[in-house]
This record gives sequence, C-alpha cells and structure tokens, in this order.
Amino acid sequence: MMRKQILILLGAGLIGLMYPTASQALVFTFSFTNTTGTTNGTVTGDIDGLVNGTGVAATNVILDSYPTGLGLPSPPLDIVNVVDNTFDVSNNMITSAFFEGTNSSAFLVIGDSSFAMGATLANTTPNLDVNTDTPPTFVLSSVPEPASAALLATGLAALWQLRRRQRWAAA
Repeated sequence: MMRKQILILLGAGLIGLMYPTASQALVFTFSFTNTTGTTNGTVTGDIDGLVNGTGVAATNVILDSYPTGLGLPSPPLDIVNVVDNTFDVSNNMITSAFFEGTNSSAFLVIGDSSFAMGATLANTTPNLDVNTDTPPTFVLSSVPEPASAALLATGLAALWQLRRRQRWAAA
C-alpha cells in the first residue's frame, strides 16, 4: 500500500513540474524609420528573452535589417556590448524601454521612456546614422510555448508503464 501512495505522489509531482510557467520568454520585433538622421531608411530587429515585469533585461538584441547607406556588415547583426538594458513589459506589451549597446561596427539606442525618446542606429564612424525622434514600434512576434501536452502525455505514459510492470511482477 505504501508503494502505491509513493507512486501517486511521484506522479503528481511529475505532472506539477511539467505545468508551463507564467514567465515564459517573449520575442518582440522593433522598427523605427529615420526622421532626423543622416541616412534614410528603416531599422528592424528582434528583442529576445523578455518576460512580463518591471526592469527586465533582454537576453539578446539582433538587428535584422537597416539601410545599406550606414556601411555596416550584412544583417543580421548582434548587439553584444550592452551598456543599458531595461524594459518594462505588462500583459505581453513593452510599456517602456531603454536599451543602449554596441558591437564592433554599430551603436544602437532604443528608448521610449523618460530616459530617451526615439531610437538611433549609428555606424561607429561619425555622421552615418538612422535617427528618429519618435518611439520605435514594438510588436510581440512569438511566445515560446513548451510542448506541455507532449510533456504531460510522456509523464502519464511513464506512470502507466511503471504501474503495468508492477502488476506483471505481482502476478
């Protein structure tokens, strides 16, 4: 009898561990178009790893497209040297943002909070930039959902198989 209770508790624990959490990483796309800079065009990119909350840091920012007039390498371009990285996300929407980072050839600033208004992508060489004095647009592009149904089915199948083996051993 004790063995049956242990199996039930173990099964309930496994099912509880498989339940998807509320803090799943969100992926946003952003874009802004030149209004005050030296190079005409639109910049687009992805912001990865955000979750709902205040003062959240992105895990990765990638530039997907930008004007060729900036003289940057072909996209995609990772922003790896991060100076500031603060996002407020509520109900799967970015409500305020301030991001500043560089790599060997580009400098990116995104802001729509009291820190800054607008966005800039500049070549590390002066006088080549896409600059806007309006906030960038942010669009939720995907919410990674773990295959919770598959995990639950696997857990239940394992419990069923364990129970079946015990019955065979008892017979």
